[in-house]
Amino acid sequence: MGRFGEFFAGIGLVREAIEPLGWSCKFANDIAHQKADMYTARFGKEHLLVRDIHCVKAADLPENLDLLTASFPCIDLSLAGNRAGLAGDHSGTVWPFLELVAELCRRRSPPSALLLENVTGFLSSHSGHDLNNVCARVGELGYLVDLVIVDARWFTPQSRPRLFVLAIQKETLADPLSPTGHTTRLRGGAIRRFQLAHPELPFVELPLPEPPLRSTTTLVSILDDLVYSRINT
Repeated sequence: MGRFGEFFAGIGLVREAIEPLGWSCKFANDIAHQKADMYTARFGKEHLLVRDIHCVKAADLPENLDLLTASFPCIDLSLAGNRAGLAGDHSGTVWPFLELVAELCRRRSPPSALLLENVTGFLSSHSGHDLNNVCARVGELGYLVDLVIVDARWFTPQSRPRLFVLAIQKETLADPLSPTGHTTRLRGGAIRRFQLAHPELPFVELPLPEPPLRSTTTLVSILDDLVYSRINT
């Protein structure tokens, strides 16, 4: 389907999720050596760059990436964190990521899409100003923006809601659809209120499939499989 690079890669959970769909990871970046060791054990080290995001340059990336993903730190956005927002040292690392995207745009080699992921507290951080500033910056770089919240409990026996900022280059959409305003499971009331409060932002509504109502997998079945695998290895 396409070539992607993942930032704040951790142990490679984004790669684990989208490579089975046909995507090919050609670049990964994280600063933590312990996570990098786990990443390398699973995927190898060919495409992994262990370096501070502030020090990554466009020249470090391979050419013609279709997608860049950024699961940037949630410490400053989480309700259980310090709520410093994007002014914090941790969650604020989204800014050098976006500056890297800007550098790619200046080189006329921007990725077709961006995927930013964080806790749902990002939606309300500093009364919505943080998310507004990120969406505005993404729009300045030539992207249209969609917002969705996905909960892991729809797919696994664990509740873990996350906000996804989906950004698509304007010229890749022949007939972009403006937000309908209808509340759905992917775009709940909080997202609709944010969109209404910020009509100046370049919102789009992508034709995403409806998620399943709930996972049919139980935690017990997962643990049983793990025990069975250990016994038989």
